[in-house]
Amino acid sequence: MPQEQFRFGPYFLGKRANSPSWCACWFDPAARQTRRASLGTKDFQTAKLRLAEYVTKKETVREAKSEHVLFEAILIRYWENHAQHLPSAEQAKYALAMWSDHFSEAAVSELTPQRQKSFVEALRAKGLRPSYISRVLSVGRAAIRFAWKQGELLTVPFIIDVHRD
Repeated sequence: MPQEQFRFGPYFLGKRANSPSWCACWFDPAARQTRRASLGTKDFQTAKLRLAEYVTKKETVREAKSEHVLFEAILIRYWENHAQHLPSAEQAKYALAMWSDHFSEAAVSELTPQRQKSFVEALRAKGLRPSYISRVLSVGRAAIRFAWKQGELLTVPFIIDVHRD
């Protein structure tokens, strides 16, 4: 059975020949070999999230393609490196959680206008006012722009907005 592929910058998912568990893998040019760190899971979807968390804590991704970066990793880095220090940190935390819930396991490239509109509709279904939805969208927009300004992403998607009341 062929192994599934998932990359996060220079890191990728892989398995040792004698283990069913996924590992974070990267090439070490000094040793001229692939290095591995166990992610402690056999589930591919869980491994993708754990790889993102591993990379988020260990490395800064540089100029990655948006299809290789989990949006959740962008949200985490934005919170850790910027948003938690803002006067509006509590509000940003709630907004980031809403983005994370709706776009769980999505790559940045999957933030299409159609998926964003679906997100807006889900927020409206919760009874949120357009002004609040606009604020939630602005936090996601800020996270994406932050990643781009830090040189983590080569390109970023356009994040829509709603009319405020």
